[in-house]
Amino acid sequence: MRDIENILKTRIQNDKANTFAIIVPTDSARLKRQRELVGYHPNRAVADLRVYTLGSLIQRLYDQVRPSRQYISQGLQNLWLHEIVDPQSDNSDTYRYEAFRPSQDLSVPDSTLSLVVDTINHLRERGETALNIVADNPTKVDLVHIYENYEAKLADQWIDEQGKHLHLANNFNSEFMRNAFPQVNLVVVEGFTVLSKADIKILTGIAGMPNIEMWFRTDYVEGNENLYRNIADLVRQFEAVGVNIDADYEREPELHQHFAKNLFRAEAEEVNLNHDPETAVQIKVLKPADRSEEVEQIAHLIQKHVSDDNCKLKDICVAYYNIGQYQQRIAETFPAYGIPYSLVEIAPLTRSEVVKAIFSRLSSRQVPLEGDYFSDVEPALHTRLFHPDAFQRYVDDLLKKGRVIQHILNPMLRKNREVVEGEIEAYRQFNRIVKELCSVLKSDGVESCSLDDYIEKLHHIAKHTNYQNRPATKAETVRIVQLGELRSLEFDVVFLGDFVEGRFPANYQPDPLLPEIPYRNEEEQLHDSRFMFYRVLKSFRKVLYLLTPKRERAADLIPSPFLGQLKALADVQEIEIADPTQGSTSGFLSTYSNHVWTSPVPSNESFPAEIAEMRPLINHVVKVEKSRENTHDHLDYEGVLTIETLSAVNRRRLESRREHIYSVTELEIYARCPFQYFINNVLKFRVKEDETEDELSGLEKGSLLHDVLFEFYNNRRNQKRLPIGQCNEEAFKEAKAQLNELLDSNAEKKRNRRKEKLIGENNLFWETDIEKLRIALHKWLAAERTYGLPVTPRYFEVSFGQERELRYPELSCREPITIGDVRMTGKIDRIDIGNGTFNIVDYKTGSSTVRMPEILSGRSLQLPIYLQTAKKLLEMHGGIGLEPAAGLYYKVRLDQFNAELGIGTESQNGDAYSGYNGTDWRPVSSRNGQLLADETFDARLARVSGYVQHYVDSISKGTFPLITRVETFVDSEEEGDTPITPKNKTEPCNYCSYKRVCRVGAISEVTQSDD
Repeated sequence: MRDIENILKTRIQNDKANTFAIIVPTDSARLKRQRELVGYHPNRAVADLRVYTLGSLIQRLYDQVRPSRQYISQGLQNLWLHEIVDPQSDNSDTYRYEAFRPSQDLSVPDSTLSLVVDTINHLRERGETALNIVADNPTKVDLVHIYENYEAKLADQWIDEQGKHLHLANNFNSEFMRNAFPQVNLVVVEGFTVLSKADIKILTGIAGMPNIEMWFRTDYVEGNENLYRNIADLVRQFEAVGVNIDADYEREPELHQHFAKNLFRAEAEEVNLNHDPETAVQIKVLKPADRSEEVEQIAHLIQKHVSDDNCKLKDICVAYYNIGQYQQRIAETFPAYGIPYSLVEIAPLTRSEVVKAIFSRLSSRQVPLEGDYFSDVEPALHTRLFHPDAFQRYVDDLLKKGRVIQHILNPMLRKNREVVEGEIEAYRQFNRIVKELCSVLKSDGVESCSLDDYIEKLHHIAKHTNYQNRPATKAETVRIVQLGELRSLEFDVVFLGDFVEGRFPANYQPDPLLPEIPYRNEEEQLHDSRFMFYRVLKSFRKVLYLLTPKRERAADLIPSPFLGQLKALADVQEIEIADPTQGSTSGFLSTYSNHVWTSPVPSNESFPAEIAEMRPLINHVVKVEKSRENTHDHLDYEGVLTIETLSAVNRRRLESRREHIYSVTELEIYARCPFQYFINNVLKFRVKEDETEDELSGLEKGSLLHDVLFEFYNNRRNQKRLPIGQCNEEAFKEAKAQLNELLDSNAEKKRNRRKEKLIGENNLFWETDIEKLRIALHKWLAAERTYGLPVTPRYFEVSFGQERELRYPELSCREPITIGDVRMTGKIDRIDIGNGTFNIVDYKTGSSTVRMPEILSGRSLQLPIYLQTAKKLLEMHGGIGLEPAAGLYYKVRLDQFNAELGIGTESQNGDAYSGYNGTDWRPVSSRNGQLLADETFDARLARVSGYVQHYVDSISKGTFPLITRVETFVDSEEEGDTPITPKNKTEPCNYCSYKRVCRVGAISEVTQSDD
């Protein structure tokens, strides 16, 4: 057989590079192949060298199609499908795609839309139209509708990436090839393991042209179908049309032939590869405790190979099948070992700092982000209308006036070169999608859109447009790659991480929308993974490390089944690393701190240069930790402020907190974590709030609900309307209309009060949230109508201890109410009055449920304290003899209403109060832990009153330990009157604003579930 590589070499040396074209799978393979071919020329300079990825070849061929269609990118495709499934239309006949909505009033989630996009692209790649889908369930019916609308939108004017491939496959004309490559008579296809039907049809069409010779170069050994099954199918299809096959491509007979013939074969030959101990190929397995230790071990071994074996960083590669959960670990660990690395990360355009800054300045309603990428500019009003051409000019002018390019390239910012290149790429992509959007709108005949509409469309496109946010660096670094990128690359040392079952090979996941028409079936995916593993075995020249972490949190991990297959063929050595941190800054600090911890005298050992200036701080940190865990010489570092550590002024300030007026929320903060209370309420730190989104925030939902319900009941009472339970059908419809009017007017007030992230009148997210709340309120109103107990809503928004104007003066009180010796302030949402009893009701829009253990641990004080406060307020206004029956939570959230018991007496259950499960009012189950015997109920209220006094005494004494160091907890009510030990002390840490800087996790504590 002729040597195709020698043919290519000869043509290059004869300056005939323009007579052949090479097609490769990836851009990295393209760059590598170009370097190899240029090396064949004596001057190392080659003109007209034609090495293309398949996508580039398709584009060049499609450029010859006449008439051509206008191309739409993946981002614009996603926008179109988004507008199809969630049209901005008031037409009640608009198709709703209910199968893809979580509920009828919610829009299709972005994650679901991504599944729809993937499925449609897979169908188009195979040439399947909507007619090929058997619509035998609602999901498929909706999918067919979406696909048909998308195809109608494309029509004869637009074409997506899959459409270009399909058009060429179904309408291939040899003139396309001749016009695109007039001098080419040799086409070489190299390194592919997967090709779509359309691409095979295009390539075989080229192969069938007269005067064109084609080669398909791959690694293929006949007889080992368990490894080569997918490639065997490609070989047969190319052979059938006379394509020359080079089956020995990228396979070294001495090193790789044994694996090629036997890997994954049931009757594999057992041959020991390590013939010569001096030159033996080495495969080693490490079993780190977890994924963090895995990265530590890799870093340690890299450092060792570089220092001991003179291995160059560029000859080391770390590979993962899915690198996602390792990126942060690598970013934290490798720099600590002084290891530079390159990792090309493909990220959505909305992750770019430059693009974020641009979006924040596109209209006057946006809040400009602080940063270094924009000069001050004056944006247009968000309501301004633009023709597409005018909008493009507006954006161009804004970016020029903002001097964005100059700011990105500003050397004074001292940004990493890779970061600068990434942001330049993001800036270029942003300009491209602006141009694309404007071009499409203009072609569709759009005369004008508001600035808000342009921004919303652009943001959606950007969210689904990817860019390289860390391009490959030219400096010498360790390469971090996904397994799919290895292909023809070779390194001296290769690490294959996360080599565990379910991760590599990955578990098969069928298409959730069309499981019977998979893009790749389970067998094809398995054979893809097998060949990928074979490529790993071809990628190293000296050492291959396979890392199989043992655990991920509480879950045990199992080594990949591929490891067993490998051990049947090769001598695989299991090794251990005693101390992977040795040699790193963290390793030095660990050793040093161990000495300081056990010795009263600091070590004189010299510090690494990069942390030498930190020596006094490090010694101080160790001293503090010793005090916290052992000596307790410095109580102020344990959250206990003593007389010796405070000035006279600060002592008086703390003591004066006995006279402070406290809210329930303030004391609940102390109960969850005294140190958090100290930061929030004594030092008065302020945490920057998360960026406000387009939808209602949790705070806004709660405020809106309270305002609507207060005004609803207050208006009805002032107008002397019948109670809801006594309304006939006409009166009930009138009440519902009143509720709708109040919701709309208050929602509009909330929208107009927004100071950040202003909301447009027709914003979909805002309107969706309002409609969900409307449905929930209607269900609440219907439930109130069927409430058959002799209990009447009587008082609303009853405040006490508040100076501002009283919303409901009849029962409210400006003076604080005392619980023990503690003066309290607050507001009770609603008080219902029955026969000698009363209930308090707290409105909730969240999903959390308060259980009795949280009341006993002091973390939920509201209902017990408000029940006692309501009793005092009622007595002050002539309600003597009314006794508390229950504290209830009315949950008005999503599109549901429920009434749940927070704390209540058994004797009044079903008479003074009931629970509502979404459909019926029923007495609370006797198994409910919130239901108490009358004497126990009274005792619980008294006990919680004692908690209030205990907290205030501790605050005024300066006691602010971390929650894990509170020493006053008891294990049962019989052991004392202080709060009972929470089942999970650190549960509040999950949503604490200071968890990133808190020391609560420095000494681990066993956590338990609340279940």
